[in-house]
Amino acid sequence: MKHMKSACIITAAAFLTAAGICGIQAAADAGFSMTAAEETVVERGDLRFTVCDDHAVVTKCLNQSGAVIPEEIDGVPVTEIGEEAFAVCTQMKEAVIPGSVERIGANAFGKDPMLESVTIGNGTVYIGRYAFDSCINLKSVKLPDTLQWIDDRAFYLCTALSGIELPEGIEYIGECAFYGTAIPSAEVPDASIGIGAFENCTKLKTAKLQAAYTVPDFAFSGCEALESVTLSSRLEAIGTRAFDGCKALKTLTVPARVEKIGSYALTGCDALTLKVAADSAAEKHAQRFAIKYEIIDAMETGGLMTGDLNGDCRVSVEDVQLALQAYTNVLAKKDSGLNALQYEAASSVCLFGGSLTVEDVQFILRYYTENEVAKRTVSWDDLRTIYMPETTTAPAVTVYNTSGTCICDELTTHTTAIPMPVTTAPAQ
Repeated sequence: MKHMKSACIITAAAFLTAAGICGIQAAADAGFSMTAAEETVVERGDLRFTVCDDHAVVTKCLNQSGAVIPEEIDGVPVTEIGEEAFAVCTQMKEAVIPGSVERIGANAFGKDPMLESVTIGNGTVYIGRYAFDSCINLKSVKLPDTLQWIDDRAFYLCTALSGIELPEGIEYIGECAFYGTAIPSAEVPDASIGIGAFENCTKLKTAKLQAAYTVPDFAFSGCEALESVTLSSRLEAIGTRAFDGCKALKTLTVPARVEKIGSYALTGCDALTLKVAADSAAEKHAQRFAIKYEIIDAMETGGLMTGDLNGDCRVSVEDVQLALQAYTNVLAKKDSGLNALQYEAASSVCLFGGSLTVEDVQFILRYYTENEVAKRTVSWDDLRTIYMPETTTAPAVTVYNTSGTCICDELTTHTTAIPMPVTTAPAQ
Protein backbone atom coordinates (compact mmCIF):
# COMPACT_ATOMS: atom_id res chain seq x y z
CA MET A 1 0.00 0.00 0.00
CA LYS A 2 3.03 2.33 0.15
CA HIS A 3 2.44 3.65 -3.36
CA MET A 4 -1.13 4.85 -2.95
CA LYS A 5 -0.49 8.43 -1.84
CA SER A 6 2.25 9.12 -4.38
CA ALA A 7 0.20 7.57 -7.15
CA CYS A 8 -2.70 9.88 -6.37
CA ILE A 9 -0.49 12.97 -6.21
CA ILE A 10 1.11 12.30 -9.56
CA THR A 11 -2.21 11.33 -11.11
CA ALA A 12 -3.56 14.72 -10.09
CA ALA A 13 -0.51 16.45 -11.51
CA ALA A 14 -0.78 14.58 -14.80
CA PHE A 15 -4.48 15.36 -15.01
CA LEU A 16 -3.93 19.05 -14.62
CA THR A 17 -1.03 19.06 -17.06
CA ALA A 18 -3.32 17.54 -19.65
CA ALA A 19 -6.04 20.02 -18.77
CA GLY A 20 -3.85 22.98 -19.74
CA ILE A 21 -4.96 26.51 -18.88
CA CYS A 22 -8.43 25.23 -18.23
CA GLY A 23 -6.98 23.01 -15.49
CA ILE A 24 -8.82 24.69 -12.64
CA GLN A 25 -12.30 24.20 -14.06
CA ALA A 26 -11.58 20.77 -15.51
CA ALA A 27 -10.12 19.52 -12.26
CA ALA A 28 -13.04 20.97 -10.33
CA ASP A 29 -15.39 19.07 -12.62
CA ALA A 30 -13.43 15.89 -11.75
CA GLY A 31 -13.90 16.35 -8.04
CA PHE A 32 -10.81 18.35 -7.06
CA SER A 33 -11.04 21.53 -4.97
CA MET A 34 -8.59 24.34 -5.89
CA THR A 35 -7.69 27.99 -5.62
CA ALA A 36 -5.17 29.77 -7.85
CA ALA A 37 -2.17 31.67 -6.47
CA GLU A 38 -0.89 35.02 -7.82
CA GLU A 39 1.72 34.74 -10.56
CA THR A 40 4.11 36.84 -12.62
CA VAL A 41 5.84 35.98 -15.91
CA VAL A 42 9.47 37.16 -16.03
CA GLU A 43 12.54 36.58 -18.18
CA ARG A 44 16.01 36.24 -16.71
CA GLY A 45 18.85 35.64 -19.14
CA ASP A 46 17.87 32.81 -21.46
CA LEU A 47 14.98 31.51 -19.36
CA ARG A 48 11.34 32.46 -18.91
CA PHE A 49 9.70 31.83 -15.54
CA THR A 50 6.30 31.93 -13.97
CA VAL A 51 6.86 33.26 -10.46
CA CYS A 52 4.37 32.58 -7.68
CA ASP A 53 4.30 33.73 -4.07
CA ASP A 54 6.56 30.97 -2.81
CA HIS A 55 8.08 29.23 -5.86
CA ALA A 56 8.84 29.57 -9.57
CA VAL A 57 8.46 27.39 -12.67
CA VAL A 58 10.78 27.36 -15.70
CA THR A 59 8.37 27.62 -18.63
CA LYS A 60 10.66 28.18 -21.62
CA CYS A 61 14.32 28.24 -22.61
CA LEU A 62 15.08 31.00 -25.12
CA ASN A 63 18.48 29.74 -26.28
CA GLN A 64 19.00 26.71 -28.51
CA SER A 65 22.20 25.89 -26.60
CA GLY A 66 20.32 25.70 -23.32
CA ALA A 67 20.78 27.72 -20.13
CA VAL A 68 21.84 27.35 -16.51
CA ILE A 69 18.85 26.59 -14.30
CA PRO A 70 19.07 28.60 -11.06
CA GLU A 71 17.97 27.33 -7.66
CA GLU A 72 15.94 30.49 -7.08
CA ILE A 73 14.60 33.52 -8.88
CA ASP A 74 13.37 36.78 -7.36
CA GLY A 75 13.80 35.34 -3.89
CA VAL A 76 11.73 32.17 -4.36
CA PRO A 77 12.94 28.61 -5.17
CA VAL A 78 12.65 27.19 -8.68
CA THR A 79 10.64 24.05 -8.01
CA GLU A 80 9.56 22.85 -11.45
CA ILE A 81 10.67 22.59 -15.05
CA GLY A 82 7.50 23.06 -17.05
CA GLU A 83 6.10 21.11 -19.95
CA GLU A 84 8.29 21.36 -23.09
CA ALA A 85 10.41 24.03 -21.38
CA PHE A 86 13.62 22.98 -23.17
CA ALA A 87 12.04 21.45 -26.27
CA VAL A 88 13.66 24.05 -28.59
CA CYS A 89 17.19 23.48 -27.26
CA THR A 90 18.52 21.61 -30.29
CA GLN A 91 22.17 22.44 -29.44
CA MET A 92 22.05 21.68 -25.72
CA LYS A 93 24.63 19.08 -24.64
CA GLU A 94 24.34 19.04 -20.85
CA ALA A 95 21.55 19.63 -18.35
CA VAL A 96 22.20 20.22 -14.67
CA ILE A 97 19.00 20.37 -12.64
CA PRO A 98 19.36 21.87 -9.15
CA GLY A 99 18.02 20.25 -6.02
CA SER A 100 15.34 22.92 -5.63
CA VAL A 101 13.47 21.41 -8.59
CA GLU A 102 10.90 18.92 -7.33
CA ARG A 103 9.21 18.10 -10.63
CA ILE A 104 10.34 17.78 -14.26
CA GLY A 105 7.33 18.25 -16.51
CA ALA A 106 6.11 16.29 -19.51
CA ASN A 107 8.40 16.41 -22.56
CA ALA A 108 10.61 18.95 -20.76
CA PHE A 109 13.72 17.91 -22.74
CA GLY A 110 12.05 15.62 -25.27
CA LYS A 111 13.78 15.07 -28.61
CA ASP A 112 16.79 17.32 -27.82
CA PRO A 113 19.18 15.70 -30.34
CA MET A 114 22.49 16.90 -28.89
CA LEU A 115 21.82 16.28 -25.19
CA GLU A 116 24.50 13.91 -23.83
CA SER A 117 24.35 14.06 -20.03
CA VAL A 118 21.84 14.94 -17.33
CA THR A 119 22.51 15.48 -13.64
CA ILE A 120 19.49 15.81 -11.36
CA GLY A 121 20.08 17.16 -7.86
CA ASN A 122 18.67 15.74 -4.63
CA GLY A 123 15.19 17.18 -4.23
CA THR A 124 13.53 16.03 -7.43
CA VAL A 125 10.75 13.49 -6.80
CA TYR A 126 9.05 13.24 -10.21
CA ILE A 127 10.14 12.92 -13.84
CA GLY A 128 7.23 13.43 -16.22
CA ARG A 129 5.99 11.61 -19.27
CA TYR A 130 8.26 11.84 -22.32
CA ALA A 131 10.59 14.09 -20.26
CA PHE A 132 13.67 12.90 -22.21
CA ASP A 133 11.88 11.05 -25.01
CA SER A 134 14.07 10.29 -28.04
CA CYS A 135 17.16 12.14 -26.80
CA ILE A 136 19.20 9.89 -29.07
CA ASN A 137 22.64 11.05 -27.89
CA LEU A 138 21.87 10.96 -24.17
CA LYS A 139 24.51 8.67 -22.64
CA SER A 140 24.35 9.18 -18.88
CA VAL A 141 21.78 10.31 -16.32
CA LYS A 142 22.47 10.87 -12.62
CA LEU A 143 19.26 10.32 -10.69
CA PRO A 144 18.79 11.71 -7.17
CA ASP A 145 18.16 9.67 -4.05
CA THR A 146 14.92 11.61 -3.57
CA LEU A 147 13.35 10.42 -6.83
CA GLN A 148 10.06 8.53 -6.38
CA TRP A 149 8.38 8.46 -9.78
CA ILE A 150 9.57 8.01 -13.38
CA ASP A 151 6.51 8.44 -15.55
CA ASP A 152 5.61 6.73 -18.83
CA ARG A 153 8.18 6.90 -21.65
CA ALA A 154 10.41 9.25 -19.68
CA PHE A 155 13.54 7.87 -21.41
CA TYR A 156 11.80 6.25 -24.37
CA LEU A 157 14.20 5.55 -27.27
CA CYS A 158 17.19 7.18 -25.62
CA THR A 159 19.15 4.66 -27.65
CA ALA A 160 22.61 5.69 -26.37
CA LEU A 161 21.66 5.71 -22.67
CA SER A 162 23.93 3.26 -20.86
CA GLY A 163 24.73 4.95 -17.57
CA ILE A 164 21.90 5.15 -15.06
CA GLU A 165 21.27 3.76 -11.58
CA LEU A 166 17.84 3.59 -9.96
CA PRO A 167 17.70 5.04 -6.42
CA GLU A 168 16.44 2.96 -3.51
CA GLY A 169 13.49 5.28 -2.92
CA ILE A 170 11.95 4.88 -6.36
CA GLU A 171 8.29 3.81 -6.17
CA TYR A 172 7.16 3.63 -9.79
CA ILE A 173 8.79 3.13 -13.19
CA GLY A 174 6.28 3.92 -15.92
CA GLU A 175 5.19 2.21 -19.09
CA CYS A 176 7.99 2.01 -21.66
CA ALA A 177 10.06 4.25 -19.39
CA PHE A 178 13.37 2.80 -20.64
CA TYR A 179 12.14 1.33 -23.92
CA GLY A 180 14.96 0.88 -26.42
CA THR A 181 17.75 2.21 -24.21
CA ALA A 182 21.26 0.73 -24.00
CA ILE A 183 21.31 0.15 -20.24
CA PRO A 184 23.36 -2.97 -19.35
CA SER A 185 21.62 -3.77 -16.07
CA ALA A 186 18.38 -3.03 -14.25
CA GLU A 187 18.24 -3.41 -10.49
CA VAL A 188 14.75 -2.41 -9.41
CA PRO A 189 14.26 -1.81 -5.67
CA ASP A 190 10.85 -1.68 -3.93
CA ALA A 191 9.01 -0.28 -6.94
CA SER A 192 6.16 -1.09 -9.29
CA ILE A 193 6.97 -1.15 -12.99
CA GLY A 194 4.72 -0.43 -15.93
CA ILE A 195 4.01 -2.33 -19.14
CA GLY A 196 7.07 -2.55 -21.37
CA ALA A 197 9.26 -0.65 -18.88
CA PHE A 198 12.47 -2.25 -20.22
CA GLU A 199 11.18 -3.53 -23.56
CA ASN A 200 13.70 -3.81 -26.41
CA CYS A 201 16.68 -2.92 -24.21
CA THR A 202 18.94 -4.99 -26.45
CA LYS A 203 22.09 -4.37 -24.35
CA LEU A 204 20.48 -5.39 -21.05
CA LYS A 205 22.29 -8.38 -19.54
CA THR A 206 21.09 -8.57 -15.93
CA ALA A 207 17.84 -7.72 -14.21
CA LYS A 208 16.95 -7.94 -10.54
CA LEU A 209 13.48 -7.26 -9.18
CA GLN A 210 13.93 -6.88 -5.44
CA ALA A 211 10.33 -6.49 -4.30
CA ALA A 212 7.94 -6.46 -7.26
CA TYR A 213 4.58 -8.22 -6.98
CA THR A 214 4.19 -8.36 -10.77
CA VAL A 215 6.34 -8.50 -13.88
CA PRO A 216 3.97 -6.67 -16.24
CA ASP A 217 3.21 -7.39 -19.87
CA PHE A 218 6.19 -6.89 -22.23
CA ALA A 219 8.39 -5.75 -19.31
CA PHE A 220 11.57 -7.30 -20.75
CA SER A 221 10.29 -8.33 -24.17
CA GLY A 222 12.96 -8.16 -26.87
CA CYS A 223 15.88 -7.99 -24.42
CA GLU A 224 17.88 -10.37 -26.56
CA ALA A 225 21.12 -10.10 -24.52
CA LEU A 226 19.45 -10.73 -21.15
CA GLU A 227 21.34 -13.53 -19.41
CA SER A 228 20.38 -13.31 -15.73
CA VAL A 229 17.08 -12.49 -14.02
CA THR A 230 16.42 -12.54 -10.28
CA LEU A 231 12.74 -12.46 -9.39
CA SER A 232 11.28 -11.03 -6.19
CA SER A 233 10.23 -13.40 -3.42
CA ARG A 234 6.96 -11.42 -3.37
CA LEU A 235 6.24 -12.05 -7.04
CA GLU A 236 2.69 -13.22 -7.73
CA ALA A 237 2.28 -12.79 -11.51
CA ILE A 238 4.27 -12.68 -14.74
CA GLY A 239 2.53 -10.84 -17.57
CA THR A 240 1.92 -11.62 -21.22
CA ARG A 241 5.15 -11.69 -23.26
CA ALA A 242 7.06 -10.41 -20.22
CA PHE A 243 10.28 -12.13 -21.36
CA ASP A 244 9.37 -12.77 -24.99
CA GLY A 245 12.45 -13.00 -27.19
CA CYS A 246 15.03 -13.15 -24.39
CA LYS A 247 17.05 -15.68 -26.35
CA ALA A 248 20.21 -15.45 -24.18
CA LEU A 249 18.32 -16.34 -20.99
CA LYS A 250 19.41 -19.84 -19.93
CA THR A 251 17.88 -20.35 -16.47
CA LEU A 252 15.07 -18.71 -14.54
CA THR A 253 13.94 -19.67 -11.06
CA VAL A 254 10.24 -18.93 -10.67
CA PRO A 255 9.05 -18.49 -7.07
CA ALA A 256 6.36 -20.95 -6.04
CA ARG A 257 4.40 -17.87 -4.97
CA VAL A 258 3.72 -17.01 -8.63
CA GLU A 259 0.12 -17.93 -9.39
CA LYS A 260 -0.37 -16.39 -12.84
CA ILE A 261 1.85 -16.50 -15.91
CA GLY A 262 0.56 -14.77 -19.02
CA SER A 263 0.43 -16.21 -22.51
CA TYR A 264 3.74 -16.27 -24.40
CA ALA A 265 5.55 -14.87 -21.35
CA LEU A 266 8.64 -16.90 -22.27
CA THR A 267 8.20 -17.38 -26.01
CA GLY A 268 11.45 -17.19 -27.96
CA CYS A 269 13.60 -18.06 -24.94
CA ASP A 270 15.05 -21.02 -26.80
CA ALA A 271 17.95 -21.69 -24.41
CA LEU A 272 15.83 -21.44 -21.27
CA THR A 273 15.39 -24.03 -18.54
CA LEU A 274 12.93 -23.08 -15.80
CA LYS A 275 13.45 -24.06 -12.18
CA VAL A 276 10.04 -24.53 -10.60
CA ALA A 277 8.24 -26.14 -7.69
CA ALA A 278 6.15 -29.25 -8.29
CA ASP A 279 2.46 -28.58 -9.03
CA SER A 280 3.13 -24.84 -9.24
CA ALA A 281 1.70 -22.45 -11.82
CA ALA A 282 5.18 -22.28 -13.36
CA GLU A 283 5.29 -26.04 -13.91
CA LYS A 284 1.86 -25.98 -15.55
CA HIS A 285 2.97 -23.10 -17.81
CA ALA A 286 6.13 -24.96 -18.81
CA GLN A 287 4.10 -28.03 -19.71
CA ARG A 288 1.57 -26.02 -21.69
CA PHE A 289 4.18 -24.18 -23.78
CA ALA A 290 6.73 -27.02 -24.02
CA ILE A 291 9.42 -25.18 -22.07
CA LYS A 292 12.24 -27.19 -20.48
CA TYR A 293 12.07 -27.23 -16.70
CA GLU A 294 13.52 -28.75 -13.55
CA ILE A 295 11.65 -29.46 -10.32
CA ILE A 296 13.21 -28.01 -7.17
CA ASP A 297 11.95 -27.74 -3.61
CA ALA A 298 9.43 -24.92 -3.17
CA MET A 299 11.62 -23.41 -0.44
CA GLU A 300 14.46 -23.10 -2.96
CA THR A 301 12.44 -21.11 -5.47
CA GLY A 302 12.80 -17.93 -3.41
CA GLY A 303 9.13 -17.36 -2.64
CA LEU A 304 6.25 -19.49 -1.37
CA MET A 305 2.72 -19.15 -2.70
CA THR A 306 0.54 -16.82 -0.66
CA GLY A 307 -0.87 -18.75 2.30
CA ASP A 308 1.24 -21.84 1.54
CA LEU A 309 3.46 -22.26 4.58
CA ASN A 310 4.48 -25.88 4.13
CA GLY A 311 5.65 -25.46 0.53
CA ASP A 312 3.35 -27.91 -1.26
CA CYS A 313 1.93 -25.26 -3.65
CA ARG A 314 -1.55 -25.41 -2.19
CA VAL A 315 -3.31 -23.98 0.87
CA SER A 316 -4.15 -26.86 3.19
CA VAL A 317 -5.39 -27.35 6.74
CA GLU A 318 -1.74 -27.71 7.77
CA ASP A 319 -1.09 -24.18 6.50
CA VAL A 320 -4.00 -22.89 8.55
CA GLN A 321 -2.60 -24.60 11.65
CA LEU A 322 0.91 -23.23 11.04
CA ALA A 323 -0.43 -19.69 10.56
CA LEU A 324 -2.55 -19.89 13.72
CA GLN A 325 0.38 -21.17 15.78
CA ALA A 326 2.65 -18.45 14.40
CA TYR A 327 0.14 -15.74 15.26
CA THR A 328 -0.30 -17.19 18.76
CA ASN A 329 3.48 -16.96 19.19
CA VAL A 330 3.47 -13.34 18.01
CA LEU A 331 0.77 -12.43 20.55
CA ALA A 332 2.88 -14.06 23.26
CA LYS A 333 5.87 -11.93 22.22
CA LYS A 334 7.72 -15.01 21.00
CA ASP A 335 9.38 -15.79 17.71
CA SER A 336 6.76 -16.74 15.12
CA GLY A 337 8.41 -20.10 14.50
CA LEU A 338 8.39 -19.52 10.74
CA ASN A 339 11.35 -18.99 8.46
CA ALA A 340 11.54 -15.84 6.31
CA LEU A 341 9.75 -17.34 3.30
CA GLN A 342 7.00 -18.86 5.43
CA TYR A 343 6.49 -15.61 7.31
CA GLU A 344 6.15 -13.66 4.07
CA ALA A 345 3.70 -16.22 2.66
CA ALA A 346 1.54 -15.78 5.76
CA SER A 347 1.92 -12.07 6.50
CA SER A 348 1.39 -10.78 2.94
CA VAL A 349 -2.13 -12.16 2.60
CA CYS A 350 -3.85 -8.91 3.59
CA LEU A 351 -1.11 -6.58 2.27
CA PHE A 352 -0.68 -4.97 5.68
CA GLY A 353 3.00 -4.21 5.20
CA GLY A 354 4.69 -7.39 6.44
CA SER A 355 3.17 -7.88 9.91
CA LEU A 356 1.38 -11.15 10.67
CA THR A 357 -2.14 -10.30 11.79
CA VAL A 358 -5.28 -12.10 12.84
CA GLU A 359 -6.77 -11.01 9.51
CA ASP A 360 -4.04 -12.94 7.65
CA VAL A 361 -4.91 -16.11 9.59
CA GLN A 362 -8.62 -15.62 8.94
CA PHE A 363 -8.00 -15.17 5.21
CA ILE A 364 -5.89 -18.33 5.00
CA LEU A 365 -8.72 -20.24 6.68
CA ARG A 366 -11.28 -18.71 4.28
CA TYR A 367 -9.13 -19.53 1.24
CA TYR A 368 -8.72 -23.14 2.41
CA THR A 369 -12.45 -23.50 3.15
CA GLU A 370 -13.54 -22.11 -0.22
CA ASN A 371 -11.03 -23.89 -2.44
CA GLU A 372 -10.35 -27.19 -0.67
CA VAL A 373 -13.56 -27.85 1.30
CA ALA A 374 -16.30 -26.17 -0.74
CA LYS A 375 -14.42 -26.76 -4.02
CA ARG A 376 -15.14 -23.23 -5.24
CA THR A 377 -12.35 -21.46 -7.10
CA VAL A 378 -11.77 -18.24 -5.15
CA SER A 379 -8.68 -16.07 -5.50
CA TRP A 380 -6.96 -13.94 -2.87
CA ASP A 381 -8.15 -10.84 -4.72
CA ASP A 382 -11.73 -12.13 -4.53
CA LEU A 383 -11.42 -12.45 -0.76
CA ARG A 384 -9.80 -9.02 -0.41
CA THR A 385 -12.62 -7.45 -2.38
CA ILE A 386 -15.26 -9.04 -0.14
CA TYR A 387 -13.64 -8.66 3.27
CA MET A 388 -11.41 -5.56 2.98
CA PRO A 389 -13.60 -2.47 2.36
CA GLU A 390 -11.53 0.59 1.50
CA THR A 391 -11.63 3.99 3.16
CA THR A 392 -10.69 7.36 1.75
CA THR A 393 -8.04 9.84 2.78
CA ALA A 394 -7.33 13.38 1.63
CA PRO A 395 -3.68 14.39 1.21
CA ALA A 396 -2.89 17.98 0.22
CA VAL A 397 -0.71 18.54 -2.85
CA THR A 398 0.46 21.37 -5.10
CA VAL A 399 0.46 20.97 -8.88
CA TYR A 400 0.87 23.20 -11.95
CA ASN A 401 -0.73 23.37 -15.35
CA THR A 402 0.89 23.46 -18.77
CA SER A 403 1.44 27.24 -18.84
CA GLY A 404 3.23 27.18 -15.51
CA THR A 405 0.23 28.51 -13.61
CA CYS A 406 0.47 27.66 -9.93
CA ILE A 407 -2.55 25.78 -8.66
CA CYS A 408 -3.13 25.09 -4.99
CA ASP A 409 -5.50 22.19 -4.48
CA GLU A 410 -6.63 19.75 -1.88
CA LEU A 411 -7.68 16.29 -2.94
CA THR A 412 -10.95 15.27 -1.37
CA THR A 413 -11.26 11.85 -3.00
CA HIS A 414 -9.27 9.55 -5.29
CA THR A 415 -6.94 8.09 -2.66
CA THR A 416 -7.77 4.85 -0.92
CA ALA A 417 -6.11 3.19 2.04
CA ILE A 418 -6.84 0.14 4.14
CA PRO A 419 -6.64 0.77 7.90
CA MET A 420 -3.49 -0.74 9.39
CA PRO A 421 -3.90 -3.25 12.21
CA VAL A 422 -2.25 -2.56 15.54
CA THR A 423 -0.60 -5.96 15.85
CA THR A 424 3.08 -6.06 14.87
CA ALA A 425 5.45 -8.98 14.59
CA PRO A 426 8.89 -9.30 16.16
CA ALA A 427 11.86 -8.82 13.85
CA GLN A 428 12.64 -11.87 11.82
